[in-house]
Amino acid sequence: MGVSKVIVCDNQLINLSSSLINEELEEDSQLTEVVNTTGVAVFDSNMKVLPMISDYLTSQLARNKISEKSAKTYGKNLAYFLDYLKNRREFRDDKLDDSFLYVQQYVIEEYFSHLKSEGISSKTIGNREASISAFFHKYLCSTRNNKDQLRDDNPFESGKLYNGTKTRNIEMCEVKELIALMKCTNRENEKVLIQFMQDSGIRKSEACRITQQDIKDAMNENKQFYMLDDDTFEIPPDYKPLRIWGSKGRGRELKLRTTLVSIPTLQRIKKYMASPEYRVAARKFGKDKPVFLNSQGGVQTGSNIGKLFNRLSKRALKLKFISRPIAAQMTRHGFAGMCLQSPDMGKDSVERLVNIKNCLGHAFLETTQVYTSLPYEIYGRLVNKHGEVLTRSQIMERVRLKTKSKSKLLV
Repeated sequence: MGVSKVIVCDNQLINLSSSLINEELEEDSQLTEVVNTTGVAVFDSNMKVLPMISDYLTSQLARNKISEKSAKTYGKNLAYFLDYLKNRREFRDDKLDDSFLYVQQYVIEEYFSHLKSEGISSKTIGNREASISAFFHKYLCSTRNNKDQLRDDNPFESGKLYNGTKTRNIEMCEVKELIALMKCTNRENEKVLIQFMQDSGIRKSEACRITQQDIKDAMNENKQFYMLDDDTFEIPPDYKPLRIWGSKGRGRELKLRTTLVSIPTLQRIKKYMASPEYRVAARKFGKDKPVFLNSQGGVQTGSNIGKLFNRLSKRALKLKFISRPIAAQMTRHGFAGMCLQSPDMGKDSVERLVNIKNCLGHAFLETTQVYTSLPYEIYGRLVNKHGEVLTRSQIMERVRLKTKSKSKLLV
């Protein structure tokens, strides 16, 4: 069979006057209107629509549960599995995607073994399993629109079926490594960016969207609590809530979330924005001035931030300040690690974990729980002279003091 095509329409205008259906209709009955369409169509190699897969992905896309990119990935992954089933004798005569209605657990396990024997990486197999599992959990074995579920038995009811998936390798940027990177540059614009990324949990693609006004709004915010869904979270006194326009929204839409940034980091950014060098460089951007500029005074990009970390890592390695390369993503993990160890980020580990989930923008707590399995004794805890564990805010103040710039901000 083989997957032929996955077509995604996300809030797009479709002119029905060019539809092939009109060839079968009388002239006075033909379709002529332009309609706003959101939907996913997954086709087999005979260009026939796979109805269940298409209906499932259309529903997920319409309810903002997945992005266009995810819809395409899920569609391909489900079609790959269906292709495997169609090559088995017991499924060969099934119509379209009916095989999903009765495929058994052992067949799915054999599919994963087949992929492994074909040299497919564990990461790819894990991604395909995630797509298949979600299809069972959210569509086949779930009641929808007051209709009975399509299957009573869920092969994934007890969890994952593929045991060869390696645990995701989470590497956190340690505070001493953070300081080492910052000491390898004399540019304050680079130092504030690196400190901010560790202290906010932001992705490199999101850092480019932070504006002057975002920082000012955060500094002026006096709320003691913030709401998320049905939960209310207390804001510790040494932090401010900062709006982040996330990268993983649906289509062209950006998802808004709130993270908590320490006051020492925000004060450092405020001082940087008040410098003559920054003000001159940012003047050309008008009202929505970006906070983070590159050495030429232009807007930082995700790609440039990645290159910045690579350049500073090489320098720090050469000077033997660090023993491993530090990538931008490691500051996001470092943020999670600091929050879990910071006594002021929640009354207990569960509350701290929920706070981290919200700050990082994870959809599910299970995604965030990967950080709880890390051996934190490897990273160490920073304590004051009385042996008390330092808060994330106190750590960021130490970082600021140890990495003060001695030269101009942008050159």
